[in-house]
Amino acid sequence: MSGKRLLQIRLHREMSQAQIARALGVSVGTVQNYEHERTDITAERIAQLARALQCEPHDLLVPPDSPLPRYRRPRFRPFQERASSQWYAVSCPWEQWVSVADDD
Repeated sequence: MSGKRLLQIRLHREMSQAQIARALGVSVGTVQNYEHERTDITAERIAQLARALQCEPHDLLVPPDSPLPRYRRPRFRPFQERASSQWYAVSCPWEQWVSVADDD
């Protein structure tokens, strides 16, 4: 993975190194090491970075001159079935207002 690509996507998402570090559970210095390619990154860490940056893992692996990724929106699932066969809203009320349309 290119540290330059990680930096590009992080800046494109307008996220700080501290925000990425918090999402990964690491120090800011570790994120800096990833961006300056001082530390090797495992496949598991690439997956965690992709989740934090709302992109796909392959977006972090392509060359730095590739187009930047679009936002990946969560799927809309406002209801889930319970054992009593009744439908209830999930615990996050804001999910009821998330758009279900895909304009990709």
